[in-house]
Amino acid sequence: MEYKDRQTNVNYEECLDYVRRSSNPSKLRITDVKFTKVDLPPWGCYLVRIDTNQGISGYGEMRDGASATYLKYLKSRIVGENPCEVDRIFRKIKQFGGPARRATGVCAVELALWNLAGKAYGVPVSIGRKVPGKGKALCGYPY
Repeated sequence: MEYKDRQTNVNYEECLDYVRRSSNPSKLRITDVKFTKVDLPPWGCYLVRIDTNQGISGYGEMRDGASATYLKYLKSRIVGENPCEVDRIFRKIKQFGGPARRATGVCAVELALWNLAGKAYGVPVSIGRKVPGKGKALCGYPY
């Protein structure tokens, strides 16, 4: 910035580097869904990460010995969607859920979407219950 006669010459391109891009939730889009297996007894679980075009990621969990195949089915159906529209996306993918372990893929994606929406709007999203002495719980697990 240069100061000449009380006028400021601002390089706006440089200022945009300091703008929080996640503050524009209406233009947020899902770009990728990734998952990894975590070997915990007795069956292990999968951690799901949904990435967006603005650099925010949301995390979910698929447990109880479910297969990653259910997540692979859902990936092609949610890429390009706005993750802040959790209810609309849930209605779109719930048909691919089902009883017991088949439903865990849909639940993991929904949990990650809620996590993303909270981060996009800058508000905490707590799903679960409060554990005495341990703080909030996310789906029954204290964090």
